[in-house]
Amino acid sequence: MISFNEKTHEYECEGKVYPSVTQILQDCGLIDISWYTEESAMRGTYVHECLKLMDENVPLVMLDTGPDIKGYIDAYLHFKHDTDYKVLQIEKPYIDKNLRLAGTPDRICTINGTDCILDIKTGQKQEWHGLQLRGYKLLVGEGSFLLRAIYLNINGKYRLESYKDSDYRNIFMCALSLYHWKNK
Repeated sequence: MISFNEKTHEYECEGKVYPSVTQILQDCGLIDISWYTEESAMRGTYVHECLKLMDENVPLVMLDTGPDIKGYIDAYLHFKHDTDYKVLQIEKPYIDKNLRLAGTPDRICTINGTDCILDIKTGQKQEWHGLQLRGYKLLVGEGSFLLRAIYLNINGKYRLESYKDSDYRNIFMCALSLYHWKNK
């Protein structure tokens, strides 16, 4: 059984604690959270929860969510309509005991017939997103998954971005090694 501590971004399994992909990147200075607001974090969490319910085929009753949420939901619906998108796993936590690493990819899916690890973003594209996806690929398996992020916009539009695996593997492995060296 895997448990997750949202405050520390740590996972626990069989009495051992494992750092998350995000925690490792943040600890190594690769994620700058100084500009994040509590409001944007809450919005992102709420949007993720709504999308998770949609992908689990739970009917959503859209009570007055306001324009700050509706546009993101619309963008996701447009994405689903525009692509042959099939969800295989929704927010399943993974732990690699050998790498001492944990994380929860947003989606394992196929997009237009191609296996992907997909991260859902409600903010602007950041370079570290490719590193985050590469960390998830280490956890999911070194198969033929493409690394993708969907950037949902408040105006109901989306942008699907691809990240080249080879651009991020070595950097993520260096961050993982540095994290474990710093926290031994």
